[in-house]
Amino acid sequence: SLFSDGSYLYAGLITSPAKIIKIDLLTFTKVSTLTLDIGENNVQSLFSDGSYLYAGLSTSPGKVVKIDLTTFTSISTLTFGASKDIVNTLFSDGLYLYAGLATEPGIIIKIDIYTFTEKSVLTCAVGDNYVIPLFSDGTYLYAGFGINPGKIVKIDIATFTIITTSSFAVGENAAMALFSDGTYIYGGLESTPGKIIRRYIIPSADSHQRKIDLIENRLTAARAGYLDNLSAGAVALQSSVDDLETRLTAARAGYLDELAAANIPADIDTVLEQVHTGTYYMVPSNAAPISLQSAAGAYNKGNYVEIIPVNSIGFTYYIVGIYINIQTAGVDYEIDVATGLAASEIIIATESASYSSANRSFDMIFPIPIKVAANTRISMRCSDAAGSNIVKVKLRYKD
Repeated sequence: SLFSDGSYLYAGLITSPAKIIKIDLLTFTKVSTLTLDIGENNVQSLFSDGSYLYAGLSTSPGKVVKIDLTTFTSISTLTFGASKDIVNTLFSDGLYLYAGLATEPGIIIKIDIYTFTEKSVLTCAVGDNYVIPLFSDGTYLYAGFGINPGKIVKIDIATFTIITTSSFAVGENAAMALFSDGTYIYGGLESTPGKIIRRYIIPSADSHQRKIDLIENRLTAARAGYLDNLSAGAVALQSSVDDLETRLTAARAGYLDELAAANIPADIDTVLEQVHTGTYYMVPSNAAPISLQSAAGAYNKGNYVEIIPVNSIGFTYYIVGIYINIQTAGVDYEIDVATGLAASEIIIATESASYSSANRSFDMIFPIPIKVAANTRISMRCSDAAGSNIVKVKLRYKD
């Protein structure tokens, strides 16, 4: 089984005991291996909510292991009752984790992710065997079965009961994957040749209101938990803050949310002080600047040029600016700075530059330096208003 949270890829192995491998997406290298306890065998399914990774095991009875992403350690194991075997699939809507079992008939277990306990158990109809895919749109849960012809059921999350069944035609075999765009539910089938079926989901004011009600219930529950922490005193409050910081760090995209909400980190003074101390460097050092050439046509990006090779700087550093040498007068340039391996670059800064005369040099200093992890590859590229022009650059950074 595989799952990614956007920062790392997790691979679950069919071993005894089970193992989960954590892979850095930027370098595509293994960074950690977690071996589960004796008796926790064969990872059948994985799912992450950004703070924790959940592993469903192919055991009898079935088990789900909760893993802290920060420490990459197992912190809890939920073991189901007798005859609730083999956790084929996992899915979470943010409040509950749903486990689909390879049983006859199929069983779906609703798990409270905060208490990590069983909330409800749904046993499907006779003949609806082996729950393989699960998908939730926040209002309903959809489950597909490993039977021929295939079948999908629609489950009301609030009551945790089946409200609609969609049976496939002959030749439309077991549903192996499900996905919804809010209007249709799509099913990938175990057929030869392969098939994808589409079923219309009827939107209604009632379903939208139910979704709003569910969101309000979740917010109310979350708010109550934080209020309990406040009333319990400063220790509980700090624990809540630590948990929130961990979730934001794991999400990465949360940085944009922080800026939009003007939620500036409390240690900004420390960050700024680091910028004014330490040793400054120029790349390339004691050498001519590196040439970047735009592609033909207005503002078409040229090829990336490597500035700092991977594993060449073995410490965390800050990019503080760019030295720019304009080659063509009156041309507006856009210069990208990116991290990541070749063909997998991620832009971390884009700057504009122009000058009325050619062969003019100046420094572009970033108002807020960019923090870069050790051993990170840095590359740059450019585009301009005319196309096929050259600009020369150096990169300024400090430890």
